[in-house]
Amino acid sequence: MLSVQSQPASLLKLNTVQKINTPAAVAPASVKKNNTVKTSQTSQTSQTSIQANTNLQASNDVVTQPKTIAETLAYFIKTPKASPISVRDTTANINKYLNNLVSLGSKITTIEDSSATDSVSTALNITDAQYSTVQSTLAKITNLYQLSVAGIPVSRINTINSDSHVMQFTVADSSMNIANSFDLLNAKTKLTSIVQTGVKAPLVVSQSQYAVATTTLAKITGGIYTLDLKDVTTAQMNSVLSDRKVVSISIKDSATTIHGQLDSLQKLGTKVKSINITADNKTPFVMSLAQLGSYSSLLSKVNNNDYTLSIEDSAKNISAKFDYLIGLGEKLTSVKQLDTSANLTLNATQATTASNLFAKFAPTDYNISISDSCANIGNKIQSLDLIKTHIANIKQTGIKSALNVSADIATITSETLSKIDAGQYTLAVNEASIDDLTTLSDNSKVASISLSLTGTEMAALTESISRKVKSINIAESSITQALSSLNDPRVKSISILADAANINPTTLSELSLKDKNSVIKTVKSIGSSRNLELSADQYKVITKDLMKKLSGFAITLNLTGTKLNGGNGPTVDTYNMYKTISNADGTYSIQQYNGKGLYINYLSQASGVNFLKYSDKSVFLDSGSSQINALLYGGTNRWMQNGNNAGGSTTQVADDVYALSDSSSKHEIKYKFISSASTLQSPNDKVGFQEMTAIQKTKVQAALAYISSLINIQFVESNEVGPADINFGTNNQGNVSSGYATGSNSKMGTVNLFLNNSGSSTAANADLTQGGYGWETLIHEIGHTLGLKHPGNYNAGGGGAVGPYLTANVDNRRNTVMSYNNPGDSFNWKQAGSTYSGTAINPLTYMPLDITALQFLYGVAGDQVPLAAYQTTSFTPSWMGVQTLEGQSLNLNLSGLSSANIVDLRPNAFSSVNILPATLNAGIGGTNKQTFFNFNNVGLSSRASVTTVTGGSGNDVVFAGFSSAVIDAGSGNDKLYLNGKESDWTPSGTMFSRTLNNIAVNITTSGFETIAYYDANTVSRTHSRVDLVA
Repeated sequence: MLSVQSQPASLLKLNTVQKINTPAAVAPASVKKNNTVKTSQTSQTSQTSIQANTNLQASNDVVTQPKTIAETLAYFIKTPKASPISVRDTTANINKYLNNLVSLGSKITTIEDSSATDSVSTALNITDAQYSTVQSTLAKITNLYQLSVAGIPVSRINTINSDSHVMQFTVADSSMNIANSFDLLNAKTKLTSIVQTGVKAPLVVSQSQYAVATTTLAKITGGIYTLDLKDVTTAQMNSVLSDRKVVSISIKDSATTIHGQLDSLQKLGTKVKSINITADNKTPFVMSLAQLGSYSSLLSKVNNNDYTLSIEDSAKNISAKFDYLIGLGEKLTSVKQLDTSANLTLNATQATTASNLFAKFAPTDYNISISDSCANIGNKIQSLDLIKTHIANIKQTGIKSALNVSADIATITSETLSKIDAGQYTLAVNEASIDDLTTLSDNSKVASISLSLTGTEMAALTESISRKVKSINIAESSITQALSSLNDPRVKSISILADAANINPTTLSELSLKDKNSVIKTVKSIGSSRNLELSADQYKVITKDLMKKLSGFAITLNLTGTKLNGGNGPTVDTYNMYKTISNADGTYSIQQYNGKGLYINYLSQASGVNFLKYSDKSVFLDSGSSQINALLYGGTNRWMQNGNNAGGSTTQVADDVYALSDSSSKHEIKYKFISSASTLQSPNDKVGFQEMTAIQKTKVQAALAYISSLINIQFVESNEVGPADINFGTNNQGNVSSGYATGSNSKMGTVNLFLNNSGSSTAANADLTQGGYGWETLIHEIGHTLGLKHPGNYNAGGGGAVGPYLTANVDNRRNTVMSYNNPGDSFNWKQAGSTYSGTAINPLTYMPLDITALQFLYGVAGDQVPLAAYQTTSFTPSWMGVQTLEGQSLNLNLSGLSSANIVDLRPNAFSSVNILPATLNAGIGGTNKQTFFNFNNVGLSSRASVTTVTGGSGNDVVFAGFSSAVIDAGSGNDKLYLNGKESDWTPSGTMFSRTLNNIAVNITTSGFETIAYYDANTVSRTHSRVDLVA
C-alpha cells in the first residue's frame, strides 16, 4: 500500500508584475491586459496648495482682477470658478510662488516679470525634481528667463545642459556615478558644483582624466573627496601620490618596467590596488624564494593573480620550500639551481610526486638526497626507482626496520635499494611465490618472507622451507589441502575453492573444529552445482563465523523429519509449524510450534541459510544481501511461486545474490481488468469500485511491459472466467492510501490491485504518466503483487511491515520505490502557468534495490522487450527525473548538455546528470528551498554496464568502474578517476589498461584535462557538489 502523496508543499507566485489594488476614489478609467494603467482626465484639477470653499459665489460674480501672485491666489480661493487670468509680479515672488503657479495650471494664462528689463532676465532657482513639473508654467513667462537647476544626477546632465534657459546647474550623485561620468562632467561649462551623495568613496578615474580635471575637481563641494587613479605608469606613480587626495592607484605598464620597479611598488604597500601588465604579460618574474616570500602580496595584485615565475636559488632553499614550489603549479615556469653540485634534500613523497616540478628544472641533471622513515621508503621504493638516475643516496630516519616490499619490487628496484644507507638495510618481502623462495632465502638483505601459494603448491612443499618464511597465505585451496594447512602455524590465511558436490556437513564440521584462529577467509563455490543441504543438527555444529564465509553456495536447511524441540517428541516438519523472525543484524531466527499454541525459539540465528525445506514445501530465506532481504518476505511463500519448491540457480544478479531457479517461480503471469464489483469478495474492495479507464489500462500494460524488460516474466491478459494471477481495478480509498494490493501469491488467494479513484489521488491515478506520482503508485503496488514488501516498519492502511528493514540512511525512494521516505535532496519546484508548485521528485523507474530483488525472485529478462522505451540514456537540457538504468553495453550520451555532470560507472552507483546551479533558489524564493539539483538522478542496477560515455560542454567528472569503456569527455575542464593506484595502470596513448580479477580492463579516453585515481570499493556511490571541485 502506498500513502497518499501530500499536496504541493506550497505555491509560489512567479516573479511577474504584481497587480496593485487602487483605491476607488482614484481608480483608473481603464486597465489594459498587460497591467499598465491608463488614467482618464478628471474634470477638476488637483490644487494641493489651495483650500476649497464650498460657499463660493458663482463664476459670473464681478471681481476686480489682481495683478500679483498673492492676490491671484486669494482671488481663486474666493472665486474658484473664475475665468483664467494673467499675473504680473517680481522675480523674487515668481521664485517664491512657482509651485503655486504650477498648481493653478490653466487658470493662469501669462506671467509677466515686473523686475525684468530688456537687459535683465528673470533668474529662477529650481531643483532637479521641479524641472519636469514646471515646464508648462515657465512657458507662460512673457519675458526672457534663465534657470539655475540644483541637484541633478549625472544621467540627466545632457538633458539639462542642452536647455537654452539653463544658465547653470549643480550635480548630486554617488561617487561611483560621478567617477563613471567624469569626462562628461569635465566638458560641461554650465556645471558650478558637485555633491557626492551617500558614502563618499574614492572617485575611480584614470590618470589621464586626473591630469586635465583640475577645474572639475575644484567644483566638488568643500573640496572633500579622494581619488583612486587607474592606468598609472610606474613613472607617474610617485608624482600622483604626492597629491594627498590620491589614496590608491592601479598600475598599468609593461612587464619589463614592472619587473624593474618591484621594490618601489612594494614600498607603496596598500596604495597599490592592482597591477596590469600591458605587454609581454607572460614574461616570468625572475627571483629567489626569499624575494618571492617578500613580494607574494604584491604579486597577487598582478593581472588578477595571473602571472608566471622563474625561481633561481640554492639547493638548500629549494629543498626547504619544495612543497611550496609544487603548490605554485602553472605559475612556476622554471627552477634554476644555482649551486649545481649540491643535492636537493627531499622526503620520499616529495621526490615521487613532483614530476611536473622536476620537468621545470634547469639544468636537468639535478641530484636528490632522500631522507625518510623506513615505512615511507618501502611504500615509495617503486616510484623512487623511476627517478633513480637523480638519486644520490637514501637515508633511513627514526627506528630502522625492515622495508616492506613485494618480491617483484625487491627484484626490479635492486639498484635503488643499494643507495639506502650505503647498503645497510633489510627487507621484509611479501607476496613471494614458490619460485622466489630460493633466491630470497639466499639474499642476506632479506630478513623475512611472506609466501603466497596455491593449495597445490602448499601441498607440494615436501622439504623444509627457509627459516626466513614467517607467514604463508594460501589461495585456491581445496578442502583437503586446507585441513592439512591449518596444522602449520605460519599459515595466516586460506581461501578455499570448492564445488558444492565436494563439500559436505562433515568437512564443514572439521573446518569449524580446526580453524581456531579464523585463518579461513572465504569458502567459495565453483563448478556447476551450488546446492548444499544441511540438517538442523548438522547446521548447529558449524560455527556461525564459518557460515558467514561461505560464498556462492545455495544452502538449504532441511527440516524434514525434525522432532519437536529437537528431541524425541512428535515430528514437526511442515511449513505451518515454523515461523521466521528477522534479527536486527539482517539475519533470521527460526521458531517452532510447540503444540500448545505457542511458537518457541528453535534457531536463534540462521546465518547463511538461503532456503528452508519442509516436508510439504520449500521457501527461500536469506537472499545473500541484507538490503535485498529488507524488500522480501523471507521464510514465506509470498511471491508468485511455481508449485511448492524453491531452489537456487547459477545466475548472479548482484554480489552474493543469485536468482531463484526457473522452477521456483512463475514466468507467465496472467492478468485481467476487473469489470464489475460483483466479482469481488471483500466489502472494502467494492467501495466506490470503478473499472479502469482506457488510459489507465494502457498505462498498466506499459508498466507490465517495462517489468518484463527487467525480469523473466511474460504478462498475458486473461479472458478466462474467474480471477487471474493479478487483477486490476479502482475504488474509493478516501485519503488513506493511493493504492493497495491484496496479496502476492495467486495460489494462496485472489491478488487484486486497486488504485484510489477519490480525493487527492484522483488526478494522479487517472493520468499514470511515467514520472508522475500515479506511475510511482502503480509500479509500487505491482511490486507488492510480485512479492516485494515495504523496507521499513510502516503501511498507509495502518500497522507496519515485517522485518528485516533497511537502515534509515538507505530507506528512501532513491534506492527503492517500495519506500515511503523521500531523500533529503528530493524537493523540486515545477513551473505551472503563473506559479511554481513544489513536491518531491518521483522515480521514473524501479530503483536499484527493486530491480535486484525482482531479479532474485524471477531471474533476468531476455531481449524480448527493449528497455529504451522506459529509460533515458541520451539526455537533453530539459530532461528531469530520477531513474535506474538496466542493461548491458549502454551508451550514455551527454553531448547536448552544457551543465556539469558527474558520471559513475560502478554497479549500484548514481550519476548526476545536468547539475543545476547552486544559485537556483535565489530566483525562486519561497519558504521551502529547492534541494533537488539533479544530483544522483541516474542510477545503475547491479547488472548494468556502460561501455560508452560522451560528455557535454560543461566541466564533467567521470568515475570509471570495473570494466572496459570508451569515454569522450567533450569540451570543458573534465576529470577522470580510474579505479586503484596510478601504478596499477599502464598508459598507452589515450588508453589506460590493467588486469582486474583476471579480466583485462581498458579505458579509452579523450578530452580529459586531469587523470586521477580512487578506491572504487570505498568511495561513496552517491555524489555532491564537492566532487566537482575535488
